[in-house]
Amino acid sequence: MESIAERIESAIADAVSGLRVNIIDIEVSKYCGKTFLRITLDRPGGITIDNCADASEIIGQVIERENLITGSYVLEVMSPGVNRPLKKARDFEMSVGKIVKVKLVEPRGSRDTFRGEILSFDGNILSMNIDGEKMDFSIKEISKARLDPDLPW
Repeated sequence: MESIAERIESAIADAVSGLRVNIIDIEVSKYCGKTFLRITLDRPGGITIDNCADASEIIGQVIERENLITGSYVLEVMSPGVNRPLKKARDFEMSVGKIVKVKLVEPRGSRDTFRGEILSFDGNILSMNIDGEKMDFSIKEISKARLDPDLPW
C-alpha cells in the first residue's frame, strides 16, 4: 500500500517537473492535531525562494484538487540546504565529485561513518575517495548519506 508521501509525490511529480525542479524528499507528520507536509526541492544550479514559492502554489492546488490530505495542513516547500541528504539514486548520481558523509548500517572495521569524495555511482555501488583510498559501498550498506562540503568559514 502506498504511503501518503508516495501518493503526494506521484500526484505532484509532473506539475513540479514543469518548473524544472526535482523532488528531493517529502515528509508528512502530525503535531498537535495538525498535519505538516514538508517538501524539499532542488534544481541544477540551486533553487531560489521564488522557485519554492511557485512550486508551493502548484503543489497546494494539486493537493486540494486530488484531496490528498483531509483537514487542515501546513505546507512547507524548501531547499535541501548545503548539507542536503542523499536518498535516491538520482541524488548520488548528481553528487559525483562532491564531498559526502555516509553512515553505514553495520560498522566496517571499527568505523561506521566515512567522509570523502564520490568518484562514481552505478545505481548500486557508491565509490568514494576516502583519505586517498578508493572504497566501495553497496547502497544497502548505507543508512544515511548527506553532502558535507568544506565551507569557507
